[in-house]
Amino acid sequence: MSEDFDVNLFIQRVDEELKAQKNSRRKMLIALGMGSNQFAQWQKGRKPFTTTVNAIANYLGVTAEYLKGETDTKTTDDFGFIDIPIIGEVAAGYDKLINEDFAGDTIPVHSSYLRGHSASEFFVLTITGQSMFPQFCEGDKILVQKCDALPHSNMLGVIRYEDDSVTIKNVEFGIDDNGDYLILRPTNPNFPPETIRGEDLEHCQVIGMPRMSIREF
Repeated sequence: MSEDFDVNLFIQRVDEELKAQKNSRRKMLIALGMGSNQFAQWQKGRKPFTTTVNAIANYLGVTAEYLKGETDTKTTDDFGFIDIPIIGEVAAGYDKLINEDFAGDTIPVHSSYLRGHSASEFFVLTITGQSMFPQFCEGDKILVQKCDALPHSNMLGVIRYEDDSVTIKNVEFGIDDNGDYLILRPTNPNFPPETIRGEDLEHCQVIGMPRMSIREF
């Protein structure tokens, strides 16, 4: 099965790695038992199969995600960790403007926690506030998988609301006699839930699902 990615960037990165390793297309294709016309087919727009991408990535010692342009991180370390970007902060309370200035900070996450997904599908946010205590604490790092919808109601989600505020909450959504609604429920009983209806719903957006908490001691 082939995947949807920029095949020209794939070829470029393969060539760059071959050059850096003083290797050649021909030697690589022979070593992998691939036909000599592979590159010609790719240059015509035919995308390589997933098994082919993985074989070339293993041969070159880089990740398949790097070759496909899904990340600029070339390799995982010897223990299976990969660096995930920390893109900002998320409020455990309300009315927190997200800080999305990526300054190059990353955190190592074991590839097993990605559950077979590409590293480019994830980012890390830092918790501020106490409304999700004890589930999440101030300063916790949260591994978030990107998505634009939650599979069902009553689950954790990272929500952008009022266009520029972001929070992590248990999210309940549905329809009642007054129309569509969205309820953001804290874990901490000292914080009330917030119900969003009407036009305010147009300014709400799911941006991810929390997958793991990384707590530093």
